[in-house]
Amino acid sequence: DEELLEWCGDSFDPVSRDVVPDVEKISLLRELVDSCATRKELADGVRRELSWAAQIPDDGVPQWFTALSGELAAIDGGEWRAPKIKDALRGFAREKGLKGKELFHPVRILLTGSSQGAPLDIILSCVGKEQTLKRFRHYPRHEIS
Repeated sequence: DEELLEWCGDSFDPVSRDVVPDVEKISLLRELVDSCATRKELADGVRRELSWAAQIPDDGVPQWFTALSGELAAIDGGEWRAPKIKDALRGFAREKGLKGKELFHPVRILLTGSSQGAPLDIILSCVGKEQTLKRFRHYPRHEIS
């Protein structure tokens, strides 16, 4: 784990590199390492997973998107870790009666610009709370239906 982090630590966004705990970075590296043949591929994979190209899903921005932003914003900054984020996402899905794919797919596209990748909770933990909420604010606000 420490070797992986040493190889790719500089690949984490400079804004979040110092605020994201190593354990979160290592979780992302573990997700990617088996699909990479070289250190460069692994570092590129980290940059790709954490980068953002604003995209709107074919179905548009869901009506519940603003409410989800509020749920995630309520997570204390010191608790911004993948398990806490995953719990918040799952709890929100239950509350709104959404199936996993109905929540995770559009959120992944909106917050990462990609329809696939490492688990969303791990990506968001590595992006950091401030940057995640900044990505949410990029999209138009919607009333909760």
